[in-house]
Amino acid sequence: MLLIRYLILALLLILASVKASIYIDNLDRKSNISGALIGGLMLAAITSLPELITSISSVIILETSNPNLAFGNVFGSNMFNLLVIGVVDLIFIKRFFLDKVSKTNNKSLMFSMAMATIMLIVFQFGLPFTIHVGSFTFSLVSIFILMFYVVAMSEMAKFDDDGPEDKEDVPSISIPRILLGFSFWAAILVISSIYVTVTADQIAQIYHLDNTFAGALFLGICTSLPELTSTLNLVRLRNYNVAISNCIGSNIFNLAIISVVDIIYVGGNIFEIALIDAKGATTLLYFVLFNSVVLFLALLRRKSISYISYLIPSLIIFSSYIAYMLLSL
Repeated sequence: MLLIRYLILALLLILASVKASIYIDNLDRKSNISGALIGGLMLAAITSLPELITSISSVIILETSNPNLAFGNVFGSNMFNLLVIGVVDLIFIKRFFLDKVSKTNNKSLMFSMAMATIMLIVFQFGLPFTIHVGSFTFSLVSIFILMFYVVAMSEMAKFDDDGPEDKEDVPSISIPRILLGFSFWAAILVISSIYVTVTADQIAQIYHLDNTFAGALFLGICTSLPELTSTLNLVRLRNYNVAISNCIGSNIFNLAIISVVDIIYVGGNIFEIALIDAKGATTLLYFVLFNSVVLFLALLRRKSISYISYLIPSLIIFSSYIAYMLLSL
């Protein structure tokens, strides 16, 4: 019964993300706003709402606070988001879409890599950097991560791109109606994601899975379904910059989620709590950074001259994800 509920919630997330991506594509065609900002901020924030709600729920709503579930959720989602880019690239291999996205996306990817590296240092060397402000106890790392997020978003607002490949196809729908429809499906995402948290935690308890793995597998994959479906739909619509900005922006947003959870959690510094058993989080971060570097190099290259040379980065990302899942079993 729990698995059926899990699948139903996943279908709701898929439907809502497809609808939201359509409205975002219309907004990109209708307005002069940078595609990187639309994908990296607006759509990424919406498709990452499940990660936000589930991570906050893991330390507030659940009967037993579970910070490790928040880390597993975020890191697992970031790993899956990179897989999304690789899988979508393989599905639409004839389009060579990674060769067509703006190189400014690498700047966003660098912010994501820097934020992940900071967190890796915490887990690798056991440095929680705990600070006390009144009745609040959190990590100094959370402040740095939030600062990185603000700077990243401000930089993305300055990016300039060419828009959709068929940008002359401008929708007749008005911008207010676009925003209204977008807001409606965002609300559906929020409601669904609340129940995903409770369901995933119950599944983890029944099947005796460790919390970090449950976060990476159940929460990480299910809450990343919006990124998968919206990216697939945007590439289908030939809006490549918004598609890849969505995944990269989601990874940046996800890491900022950890900072928010750390600050609002009254039980102490969640980094310090997670360090009690940091092996799962550390391994995940290494894989996330490895795949981020692979994607970074793929976006830096000149246009590919053959299918084989073009496919290599996506195949590496896919293989890396499979390797991680095998190590986690």
